[in-house]
Amino acid sequence: MDESPLSLPRNSPSMPNVQAPQSQYDFIEADGQSEIVNVPIDVEDDEDYNLSDFSESDDDIIEDFGMEDDGINRAIEGKQLEGVWNGERDSDHGDSDELRSAEGSSDNEGNSRPRFPKFNQRIGMENVQLVKDKKFASHVIFKEALKEWCIKEKHDFEYKHNDKWRVTADHKNSKISSRWLANKYLPFFRDDYTWTANALKGAVFRDHEVDVTLDQCYKAKRMAFKMIHGAEEKQYERLWDYAAAIRKWNVGSTVKIQTTNDVFERMYICLDACKKGFLAGCRPLIGIDGCHLKGTTGGQLLVAVGKDGNDNIFPIAFAIVEIENKSSWTWFLQCLLDDIGHVDENGWGLVETFKDLMPNAEHRFCVRHLHANFKKDFPGKVLKDAMWSAARATTKNSFDFHMDELKKLDVKAYEWLVKLDVRTWSRHAFNPRSKSDTLVNNIAESFNAWILEARDKPVLTMMEIIRVMLMQRLQTKRDHMRRYEGRVCPRMYKKLERIKSEVGHCISRWNGESKYEVEYIYGGRYVVDLNERTCGCGRWGLSGIPCFHAAAAIIEHGEQLETYVDIAYTKETFLSCY
Repeated sequence: MDESPLSLPRNSPSMPNVQAPQSQYDFIEADGQSEIVNVPIDVEDDEDYNLSDFSESDDDIIEDFGMEDDGINRAIEGKQLEGVWNGERDSDHGDSDELRSAEGSSDNEGNSRPRFPKFNQRIGMENVQLVKDKKFASHVIFKEALKEWCIKEKHDFEYKHNDKWRVTADHKNSKISSRWLANKYLPFFRDDYTWTANALKGAVFRDHEVDVTLDQCYKAKRMAFKMIHGAEEKQYERLWDYAAAIRKWNVGSTVKIQTTNDVFERMYICLDACKKGFLAGCRPLIGIDGCHLKGTTGGQLLVAVGKDGNDNIFPIAFAIVEIENKSSWTWFLQCLLDDIGHVDENGWGLVETFKDLMPNAEHRFCVRHLHANFKKDFPGKVLKDAMWSAARATTKNSFDFHMDELKKLDVKAYEWLVKLDVRTWSRHAFNPRSKSDTLVNNIAESFNAWILEARDKPVLTMMEIIRVMLMQRLQTKRDHMRRYEGRVCPRMYKKLERIKSEVGHCISRWNGESKYEVEYIYGGRYVVDLNERTCGCGRWGLSGIPCFHAAAAIIEHGEQLETYVDIAYTKETFLSCY
């Protein structure tokens, strides 16, 4: 049978059915008082249960079409089962699950025949009714029905003796097993990736008034995920097929797999839509980060994320690697460079990698992580505030002032920061071409939080979830922005509104041309050049959004703030990403 490039074989129970991507994008694409008579069985445990036992039986098909089977009621090997009539025909009402004993029925009392209700597993498992003489197609179906009935009626039982023709049960221990929980609540796990063991425990208590253990719930969750996604180790065998499918259906996408001695080691994916969108409309700013994968095989997920014109995250590429170190980062960034040509930003612990691969690229630290290292030797809120004040400084004079204040507090802390390249952590030294004054790497961390529900899945399932999430995100963001009527993106518009609230605290003096001197009533005078789109405070040139000094000058000049916002934040540029 021909298979879709992204679909897994139907006869492989351990692999998920991964559908080929379809997108509008061209490029992304028992009763306790009596003995129950039936065929012999063994004592049940989790391993005895098989999901295939719930498949439709021949009896069900016969009943559905009103047909009869002379062999249904015959005793096995010619022996008549106790309480079961061995005549030639079945009852006309074999689907009956009513709580009553079977009665004989015939116009001729001399030829009367008993009629026995027959259990229909396809519809009867939801509301099991056990009555004397009810017939079951197999011992497995009977055991499952008995378990369902006992759980519903809040009875415990155990199998005391099973001979060749008979199943005997008695009240003793609970039969709610992890396997039963996994099958019973499989739809919940399928619908909600984030459904927790605690949530399952609560659901079981609400539904059945039985207090199962958390260990049972964790085991049930693992079983359910295995039923849904297949065995995790088996998915690694299909990675090459998955890579080929992405290249075929998402033309222009990059997929690279690295192995060592035929053992999987790393995999890199950059979808064509993400690559083209970043180059077309995102600022030259990339946040990179790594996070742990929560599956049984471990590993790390490395990501590269940009920012669109509305300051939303714009995922570019991701990779699965064995561990986060210089070797894996070098491999990931080299793959990224091959796709987009340059990288401008991020990460603590990557200095050597950036120097080797991108000696001319600007590299910034996440100041929050920088402070995490700083406080190991220099704890305390006073030193923390002094360090952050130096990092936020947008002018050289302001930076020098805050560094002098830090030096007065702790010389060693001052010397620790001086050893760092100031261009990696203080705003005043950032290159203004990126139009970003961000000090923290929250864009990459936001992406890691966004895909949290995928990180505990098997490798193939995880990558497919991420791919679908990316496809849906691109379409949703584009459609929302098309309905928006403003010139600049919504978040930028809100920023401008907040900036306007400070204009009343400024006094603007025009020089007769394109420049203004703006005095802030709480201290400070700054020169604003409307032609150059700069302000003496440094913020406008650094971020591309007028500061409140510039806003005062623009309003005094009789113009709209939106016209002085950098093109990177416009609706037109945003749509070019998507």
